[in-house]
Amino acid sequence: MKNLFLYINPKGINKNADTLAKIQIENILELGWKREDIIFITNFPYEYMGVKSFEVDDSYFFADDPASTKCFTISKLFENDLIFNDDLYWLHDLDHFQQLPFTE
Repeated sequence: MKNLFLYINPKGINKNADTLAKIQIENILELGWKREDIIFITNFPYEYMGVKSFEVDDSYFFADDPASTKCFTISKLFENDLIFNDDLYWLHDLDHFQQLPFTE
């Protein structure tokens, strides 16, 4: 299983989103996820606690409706074979925090 979340913004990351990303990564690691199973998609370089972002270009930002960027980005990732159908992904918002470990 892959833990997938994203933050794409042509202006880069703001202070609030940076704080959320750091808390998110700390929480995910504390719950036992492997670093290689954490996929943080950004349109800028980012690294925290050994988790590096998977960078895409600004075209992954959905300017027509920024709130829909997550769905738009996931669709483009599948279209471009950057994420794969044979893996299971838990996709969540930057401010949606897992509270308990998952068991498969």
